[in-house]
Amino acid sequence: MKRVIIVSISMLLVLGLVTGCGCNKKVNEKKKSKTNIKINNLIEEEVIKMNDEIMNSLLSLDENLLLTQFGLKTEEVEYYVAKIPEYNDIKPRFYIAIKPTNNSKNKVKKALDMYVENLKIKTDEDSQKNYENVLKQEYNGYYIYILSSNNEKVYEIIKNNLK
Repeated sequence: MKRVIIVSISMLLVLGLVTGCGCNKKVNEKKKSKTNIKINNLIEEEVIKMNDEIMNSLLSLDENLLLTQFGLKTEEVEYYVAKIPEYNDIKPRFYIAIKPTNNSKNKVKKALDMYVENLKIKTDEDSQKNYENVLKQEYNGYYIYILSSNNEKVYEIIKNNLK
């Protein structure tokens, strides 16, 4: 009986996600994107030129990942560019630049700190010490977090490409 209830609840949740939970938004309504694909691609190209193999195969942060990985709604950020590891990937590498709205600065900072801590927890012991090297900077209203083989170089690339 418990299995039937669990399966039923799971199906309802999936149905709710697929149908948009009854939102009244028009399907064709275009939203202003808070990420710039062009800038994200420029940053990615520059990072790839560094021959940093561990920065390959990262996910571009979109509004769904912003919510599921960071617990942040698009209304809480003005702008973001980021590449983060896939769900089951435990290699320590990412770059994140998020510019919060004035009302959500503390929430965004806490969300970033918690995200990094969660990544650290799910990795192996040898990789956990890499998280001591996470670069955390504020630049032009952005919170920038980086973990790569050359944090300073990635930081300069991001600074040079942010609007």
